[in-house]
Amino acid sequence: MELLNHLQNKRNTAALDLIEKGTDFDIYRSKNSNTALHYASSNGFTEVVVRILEENTSIIDNQGQHGQTAVHRALQNGNTETFVSLVAYGANINVLDVKGQSCLDMVMKRKDLNLVKLLCYFGAEVALQDWILLSGDINALDKQDQVILKQILDQNDRLAAINHGSICYELRQIKPKDNIQYFSRLFVDMNTENITSSFFMYCAKESPEFTSSQNQKQDDEHFFSDVFEIIAWGSKPDFIDLDIKVEGDLETVISAQVSLSSDAKFTIVSKVVPEVFNVTNESLCIHPQMEKEAEIAIPEGAFDSAGQLQVNISETKAWNHEEYELVDPVLFTNAIDLTMLNHSQPLKPVKLTLPVHSSDQNNDDIIILMSDKEEPDENEWEICSNVDLHGKFITFDVNHLSVYIACSKQHTGKSKRQATNAIKKEVQVECFAMLKKESDGKLSLIIEYALKNRGKSRRKKWKDKGFCTMSVEYKDCVMKEGETYVIKLTENIQTDSLKPQDPFLTLNPRKFRTGNYRSFHLINDTSESPLEGEVHIEKRHEIISQLPQQPHESSGTNTETHIKQEEVGVALDDHQCTIPVLRKTSLNRITASLTIEECYQLGTNLHVIKNKIEQLETDGQLKEILKTWRSARPNEKLVHNLSGALKEMDKEDMANNVEEAFENNTEYPD
Repeated sequence: MELLNHLQNKRNTAALDLIEKGTDFDIYRSKNSNTALHYASSNGFTEVVVRILEENTSIIDNQGQHGQTAVHRALQNGNTETFVSLVAYGANINVLDVKGQSCLDMVMKRKDLNLVKLLCYFGAEVALQDWILLSGDINALDKQDQVILKQILDQNDRLAAINHGSICYELRQIKPKDNIQYFSRLFVDMNTENITSSFFMYCAKESPEFTSSQNQKQDDEHFFSDVFEIIAWGSKPDFIDLDIKVEGDLETVISAQVSLSSDAKFTIVSKVVPEVFNVTNESLCIHPQMEKEAEIAIPEGAFDSAGQLQVNISETKAWNHEEYELVDPVLFTNAIDLTMLNHSQPLKPVKLTLPVHSSDQNNDDIIILMSDKEEPDENEWEICSNVDLHGKFITFDVNHLSVYIACSKQHTGKSKRQATNAIKKEVQVECFAMLKKESDGKLSLIIEYALKNRGKSRRKKWKDKGFCTMSVEYKDCVMKEGETYVIKLTENIQTDSLKPQDPFLTLNPRKFRTGNYRSFHLINDTSESPLEGEVHIEKRHEIISQLPQQPHESSGTNTETHIKQEEVGVALDDHQCTIPVLRKTSLNRITASLTIEECYQLGTNLHVIKNKIEQLETDGQLKEILKTWRSARPNEKLVHNLSGALKEMDKEDMANNVEEAFENNTEYPD
C-alpha cells in the first residue's frame, strides 16, 4: 500500500526508492481498482513504469477504474514516453474500457495527431462501422482533421501489411553498452558505443508503397531497399550508427548515421552510373567494376586521340533459369555497352573477354549479337562471328563500339528477344493471388509478382502459411524493374480498405526472397455467397511519346486487362510530359506569380531536397524550383501534390487554378 500511496500523491523519487528496496506490485489496488502501474502511467513516471515491468509484466493489461488499462491512463494524460514504454513491454493497445472506447477513440476525440499516428504505427485496430462518416468529402475538413482521417483511412491496409510482413517493426528499450542485437528481425544492427543512458526506439521497415517515397524518387533511381523509419524517446543520443543488410543476390551491408533530433524516414536508392575510363593512343587493359572478370584490351594506336570510354553492363542471369525445370539457357553472358564519349571508333580491333554464366556451353552454339542502339528492339541486332571459348570465358574482337552479348545460335530468335528484355531492365514474372481463411473466420488475400525462377518456391512459402492457390495458379508476364502496377479486384471481392484509391505495387527484383506482394483483409461472407472475381494488374500510368495532331484514344498494354486512355498533345521541348499543367512553360507561369521567398517555401512544401533548394538560391535560380521538383515523366499525383503545397501557403486561388487546368487538360493560365 505504501507504493500506491506514493504514486497517488505523485511522489516519484520516493516510489523509486521503495521499488529498489523490493515490493510487490500486483497485490494492492486502490478503492477504485487501480494498480501502482495505473497511477505511474497517469503521472507520466516512465522510470517507475519501467522498473515495475522489469519485475512483473503480468499486470500490464489489468483493467482498473472504468475498465481502463495503464495505456488508457497514459494516453488520457498525454504521457507519450510512458505510453511508448508500456507498448515496448508488451501492452495491448486494443483493450476497450467499460464504455466500449478504445485508446484510438480516446486520442481521436482529443485530436492528438502524434498519438493517433503512434497508435496506428503500433497496430491499433479500426472498427469499420465506426468510420462510415469517412465517405464524405475529406477536403471539406480542417487541416488537422484531414491529417487524422488520412491516418485512419490508411490503417486497415497497414494492419494487413503488418500481419503478412510487408511492414515489420520493433519497439525496444535501448540500454547503454548493451550487446543485444536489437533489430535483427529487420536485418538492422545498431552500434551502442555512443549510448550513455536508456531510451526507447521504434524502427520500422516497410515497402515503399506504404510511404510517400514513390513521389520523391527520381525517374532514373530504383529502390535498393525498403523504407526505414526511426523514432526515439527519452534521453536519446544525437545520432545512432546503423548497419543495414539489403536483400539481393549478394548480401550488401549499408552503413548509415541517423540523427535522432527528429523522426527520421529514409530509403536506399540506386541508379545505373556507367563507368568511364580515360583512353589515349597507348595500349590499355580495362577491368570494369560492374563485371570484374571482364577484360577490354585496347591495342596501341586503336585511337588517334585521347578520349573517354563509357562502359555499362546489363545483367541477364534472371532470363536463364526456370525453377525446378530443365530449360537450356540462351543468354551466355551479360550484355556490355561500349561507347566513346567523343563518338570515335577504334582504328584497330579491341579484344573483349566476357565471363560466361556456366562453363558447359558448346562452342558451336555460341554467337555474338551486336547493336549500335542503346536499347535495341528485337530486329535491331546483328550477328557477329569469330568467337573463342576458353573455359568460363568468351573472347572476340570488336571493330565497332556498340552493345554486345554472347548467346545461343540454335535459338537466335529467343536470344534476341531475351537480350532486348534484359537491356531494357525487364524481367520474367509470375503474377499470382492466394487466399487463406484465418482462425477468426476472416479471409486474407495476397497478390505477388515473383521472379520466374522463384515463383514455385514463393507459392510454397505461402502454402506453408495456410494459403491456397486460385483456379488459375499464376500468369506469366514481363515487367520492368521499378515499374508500378495498379491492382484492381472485380465482381464481389471486397477488402476492408478505407482508401478510395486502388492499391499499387512496384517491382523490385532484389526482393526475390521476401517477395513483391500486397496483402488484404476481405470482408466477404462466403457463407452467404461464394467468392467470385478476378485480379487485374495494370500499369499505373502510360507515357505517351507520339506527337498526335489531335487528341484521340489509344490502347495501353497490361498483363491481364485492356487499358484505354486519352492521348494529349505534347510540347516539342518537353515531350515526356503529357499533363499540360505540369509542362515547363506552365510551371514558369506559376513561379512567376511568386516571390523568391515563396518559391523557397514552395520547394520545402514539395519536399525538394534542402541542398538543392539552397543551391538554386545561391545561383539566383529559385524561380526554377518547380522544374527541379518535377520528374521528367510526371504523373497526375504531382498535380495534387502541387495543389496541396500551394494551399499550405494560403495560395488557394493558385491551387484552384492548378486543379482547374488539370481538369480541363490545359496549361496554367496567364
